[in-house]
Amino acid sequence: MNHLPEAVALLALFAVTVSFWLRPLAKSPRAVLGIPVLACFGLPLAFLERSDGPHHEALPRADESTRHWAPSSSCQACHPREYATWHRSFHRTMTQEANPRTVLGPFDGQTLQSGDRMVRLDRRGDRFYWTELSPNRPSEPAGKSHVPRQPSRGHPTQSSSPHTLPADRMAPPLDGRRDSFSSSAPVDPANEGNGERTREVVMLTGSRHQQVCWAEGENGSLEQFPWVYEIHEQRWVPSENTALRPEGVGQPTTIWNHSCLRCHSVAPEPRRDSATHEWDSHVAELGIACGACHGPSRDHVEANKNPLHRYLSRGDSGHGSTIVNPAKLGQKESVAVCGQCHSNALPKSPETYFATGPGFVPGDRMEQHFVGADPEVESRFQWPDGASRIAGREYGDTIQSACYLRGTMTCVSCHSMHSEDPVDQIAEDRRGDEGCLSCHTEYRDQLEAHTFHAAESTGSRCLNCHMPHSAYALLGTARTHKIESPVVSGKGTKDRPNACNLCHLDKTLAWTARHLNQRYGIPVPELDQIHEKVAASVLWGVRGDAVQRVVSAWHMGQPWAVEASGGDWTVPYLAEMLVDPYPAIRLVAHRSLRQLLGEDAVVPFDYIGDGPSRMSAARETIVQWVQQRDPEAAAPAPATLFRGPRSLNTQAIHELRRTRDNTPIFLAE
Repeated sequence: MNHLPEAVALLALFAVTVSFWLRPLAKSPRAVLGIPVLACFGLPLAFLERSDGPHHEALPRADESTRHWAPSSSCQACHPREYATWHRSFHRTMTQEANPRTVLGPFDGQTLQSGDRMVRLDRRGDRFYWTELSPNRPSEPAGKSHVPRQPSRGHPTQSSSPHTLPADRMAPPLDGRRDSFSSSAPVDPANEGNGERTREVVMLTGSRHQQVCWAEGENGSLEQFPWVYEIHEQRWVPSENTALRPEGVGQPTTIWNHSCLRCHSVAPEPRRDSATHEWDSHVAELGIACGACHGPSRDHVEANKNPLHRYLSRGDSGHGSTIVNPAKLGQKESVAVCGQCHSNALPKSPETYFATGPGFVPGDRMEQHFVGADPEVESRFQWPDGASRIAGREYGDTIQSACYLRGTMTCVSCHSMHSEDPVDQIAEDRRGDEGCLSCHTEYRDQLEAHTFHAAESTGSRCLNCHMPHSAYALLGTARTHKIESPVVSGKGTKDRPNACNLCHLDKTLAWTARHLNQRYGIPVPELDQIHEKVAASVLWGVRGDAVQRVVSAWHMGQPWAVEASGGDWTVPYLAEMLVDPYPAIRLVAHRSLRQLLGEDAVVPFDYIGDGPSRMSAARETIVQWVQQRDPEAAAPAPATLFRGPRSLNTQAIHELRRTRDNTPIFLAE
């Protein structure tokens, strides 16, 4: 309820009364003047607090168990800047109620089809629905015809090509069910008689790269809509095509209460009845809100509604003891605030977790509530050197870093959740090289002597060498948070690519080993003959496993890597990746081609289109590149397997492809 009128009406009277009542307590005229000012800002706290909780009856909500958690809106009056920076962050919009302001994808009557799944998207007023259609029924509502457009150069549209999802190749669902359409979830009675099933979208996750829609499922659960809205591509995509997984491997139903609740809300309590399998989930607040980092704040809010308490507590070192500040915690406690979500850790007791939640509150240590994942699971998510292969698990990388082990580094040493930049949330005084040079001051005046690169070049940027983009992330890559000096890694088909060869794409591992030895005294490792002859990026992109290939594809389109590697010779390799068996790799490769060639010059391509069309796009890309390339230009380095300016050693490439590591990879954030 909004009590603003009452607050305005009483404000003047309250300020004057308090100033005279407290006059004897003041020790200076300045203090006397400060009291009514304080009252002016303090009084609204008693009136303006409101609930940010969900309103749709199907969504988890707060109850008596979350009474110690105040909503984020109650922080705004005292902390306006912190509230504003959080409010525009992607943390806040990680989980939201579905409404016209938050839904990004079009619900305009269009029909989506993938294999034997067909759905229609509709909007009715301020509500959004998807309707399951029978493949044998007309797919368009009366008066509405949706004809898929041809893919554009910049943003392909929804493909109408079917995608078969063999049941025997689907990963086992977490709860024993295979798809959301087999559930007994609420349906629209108006469609029940004609075989259609209509579900309302009540919640959303994601607002930066992808947006996932959720509907009320069976047993009180929230189930994922089987398409995801790809924000950068501006299209709906079958959910199985938004992660790093082989084509044709379907995605089981995702239950938000089971898989997402823990990290996408504040004070999560799954509350799953082990006997009936009913869900009665509760949260203090949807999204990653103030309480996720600062802990239960009801006592803090109540105490600071009193303007006298706030005024007299200023400068008191004990002030704020009812709230957590991650920057003032011990090292292990501080990193745990982020680690509760950004890790592979699992709750110590699954039974307790599904009943009452993880029990973690900011200020705790990870080991109090979590254990490491099973080694087999860890091996899926980590490179052999222990670094994460996928973004979102930065905690494990951080605690392996020398800056943490031998220093005092925590997540908030570089990151600020209240930065003006909502994308990477780097603190204003830690951007660029400052995140490193603020501690490693000895390199500030001898940067070139340390990096052996020009001071203004990308080779002298600290993060590029010590935190390269070697993790997969939402149809792209992310920087590793295992901070270390470059080494000759990436020898095997499953090894993490090293920083040097992710920039110098035309160089071999042997070249990198010699330079690291000459410049830093790092011993030269034993290398196979192939690492003397073939560029590391080519090996990763052609014969590596899926993670190596996607990392290589991303770097082949980065302007700074292209500049360091002698031009656009990567185009034929990226063209070949357009027919990779992993849809995510195909999309990343095409994005790199768009960066290299320009939106107007790149061949139109649909990364989830049919095989012949993908093959045609790959061939046309190479033909155009050959025709436009200067025949008198210098040939790329021999390690790139070029025989001339426009001629590749196709036999050598075929041999590499024949030895490709085809181990199935399944990575999704």
